Amino acid sequence: DWIFLLMKIQVNDYTFYRHTNFMDSTYKEKYISDIDKVISDGHVASDKVPPLQTKTDLYTHVKVYSRWVELQEKIKDIIEENIGKVKLTESWANISREDNRYGFHTHKRDITAVYYLKNNYTNYGTQIDDKVIIPGLENSVLIFDGKINHSIINMPFELAVHPHNNRYSVVFDYDTI
Repeated sequence: DWIFLLMKIQVNDYTFYRHTNFMDSTYKEKYISDIDKVISDGHVASDKVPPLQTKTDLYTHVKVYSRWVELQEKIKDIIEENIGKVKLTESWANISREDNRYGFHTHKRDITAVYYLKNNYTNYGTQIDDKVIIPGLENSVLIFDGKINHSIINMPFELAVHPHNNRYSVVFDYDTI
């Protein structure tokens, strides 16, 4: 049995859903190891995407592990309970470190879910419309309309240069059906 803490966050006219204490904490190092393996195998996004990001088909590479299936299904269930039926379209992992240059962007998909796998500094979360920062709480998922202008908050070099501070997040994009 899981105990979810659901928060509904309003930012201007936008609604965000945050679920904390999301996955069993024993999975954390396994997820990180899986992501590191996918990246070490060379499955990284193009040079047009800030480092370090996997290609957008991450889920197809990790769904052989039940922990990834459980993660994706839990996120999908929450979206469907609060928003409506969806279909997974893309997924990728981001590792925030000293050479990041993430900027504001939108997604082509209807719903974006960001799972904050590892984040030592919660103030480096997700920025919305250049005005609001939603903290990146470790082991939480943030669900929102992917077409909202948003950005990862890049850590300063002095923090990010230390590998133990690298922020890991996993993104799942869905289309409504």
